[in-house]
Amino acid sequence: MPRFTTYCSTTNGQNLFGNKKRLDKLLSFLPVELKDLRERLLDEWSTDTQENKEEVSTKRWNTLRKFLKENGRANVLKEIVLNFTYPRLDVNVSTGLNHLLKSPFCVHPKTGYICIPFNPQEVDKLDPFNVPTLNELVEQLSSVTNNDHDCGNNDENISSNDRHLLSFKNTSLRSSIEYFETFIKHVLKAENSCFNVNQAEGNSDSFKSIPVF
Repeated sequence: MPRFTTYCSTTNGQNLFGNKKRLDKLLSFLPVELKDLRERLLDEWSTDTQENKEEVSTKRWNTLRKFLKENGRANVLKEIVLNFTYPRLDVNVSTGLNHLLKSPFCVHPKTGYICIPFNPQEVDKLDPFNVPTLNELVEQLSSVTNNDHDCGNNDENISSNDRHLLSFKNTSLRSSIEYFETFIKHVLKAENSCFNVNQAEGNSDSFKSIPVF
């Protein structure tokens, strides 16, 4: 879980386990049968004078991770990571798991607005009330289909499926999809680089796909 290790880092992350309040939260996720471990770690870490030292948060996470892995409790690690990284975008998302998450290109059920990816460097130009809506996309796609039919645009080199997938280029989603594609390409490139480095170093914790577990 290399990504989460960086996430909880004292110096490079959010110092997730650097003080007693945060330790309480971490250890609260341990199951009842590990009560003795929870109490022992809380006692040891609470009296530890290393709270202000470099990377104490990462060291604590690695200690817990090693113990759980060695004792066949990797499932607990997954639960902890999910609880700390699950997106909480508003109060409804926090209290109800079935509430709409703002995933790329999802549709808001009340407004019909499309959730679009955008360049954070251009956030000042983003008008949240001027994003594509579902109704607009339906009209735009219908117009493209009708124009192709009227113009006899039936290029034999392009299958019907490919033509359908490329229809977005004629809609107001084009710039958002192209930006998202660029973003994903960079993510995959970074993931492949990390994977190759871990493989070369013989790292047993190296990940084989994008998810942290």
